Amino acid sequence: MAETNWSKEALEARIDAAMLLDARRFAVTPERAKLKLEFARVVAAVDSGRMTSVEARLRFDGIIADAEA
Repeated sequence: MAETNWSKEALEARIDAAMLLDARRFAVTPERAKLKLEFARVVAAVDSGRMTSVEARLRFDGIIADAEA
């Protein structure tokens, strides 16, 4: 099995956030563009080992809340 920095819960939150930021489903506003950039930063941080999956889950939950607002 390949090693990953991602927990199951963090991956689920990542997918949920990605779906809410999908430009094909929702219009791109300045706020959504900022959230999409934050999303990319979180993904890069976890992939590089600078952020844990627990921290990422919390950040994704915040992105999801902001996207749904």
